[in-house]
Amino acid sequence: MARIAGVNIANHQHAEIALQAIFGIGRSRAQAICAAAKVNKHFKIKDLSESDMERLREQVARFTVEGDLRREVSMNIKRLMDLGCYRGTRHRKGTAGSRPAHPHQRAHAERSAQGRDQDHRCGPESRLSKRGSRTWQNRPSHRPPRHAFARR
Repeated sequence: MARIAGVNIANHQHAEIALQAIFGIGRSRAQAICAAAKVNKHFKIKDLSESDMERLREQVARFTVEGDLRREVSMNIKRLMDLGCYRGTRHRKGTAGSRPAHPHQRAHAERSAQGRDQDHRCGPESRLSKRGSRTWQNRPSHRPPRHAFARR
């Protein structure tokens, strides 16, 4: 197994695909690295010479990858949380990247995120029970809301 940027690269994979095992390198960046190193991206890692591997290592070293990139991302998230901006509060709640396809379901995502909090109490006597909050079957009047069946 070849070792690039502290990551063991599989020998049986093509160079373009094998480089994607490194955190911070995707398909387009792997193609650019292979082109800059003058290595055929269709060659397998086991077929590359040591000089080819060294050129790949030099090209990968030009980018921020693996541990440094992870540290940079986590520092950015901590900065957002310290600022108290919207994105920071979403990270604090644990719902940072959740973008439901149907925005009207967003309340359900928020409720499930609250269930993970330690201080959130959810019992049979609370208004938000585990079986669902205020569905029309649970309402005291036992009738659906106006918007359930008819549109204005």
